[in-house]
Amino acid sequence: MNKTTKKKKLLKELPDMMKGSITLTGRSCGKASCKRCREGGKHPVYLFAFQTDGKKNIVSIPAKFHGKVEELVGNWHCHKVLIENVTKLNVELIKEGLFEE
Repeated sequence: MNKTTKKKKLLKELPDMMKGSITLTGRSCGKASCKRCREGGKHPVYLFAFQTDGKKNIVSIPAKFHGKVEELVGNWHCHKVLIENVTKLNVELIKEGLFEE
């Protein structure tokens, strides 16, 4: 199998993914009527941290999306090696003058 075909085959294996990290933190809601906040407690909030264009970003993840985002971040970690292999193939194709435009 030539390198271009191998590259295309590897790319077909990639699922939807997100590069970043998820953390669980707590926040106050700010409502005077909230018993939890009045007693010093916090509401659980998931945050997704990532970088785009060299800037760090943080987005709050609604509870209903947490599982899916966790899955997509997991996909990134599982397929990191695959992405590195595709990069290696691309570099070899460039060096051999076979890189597709």
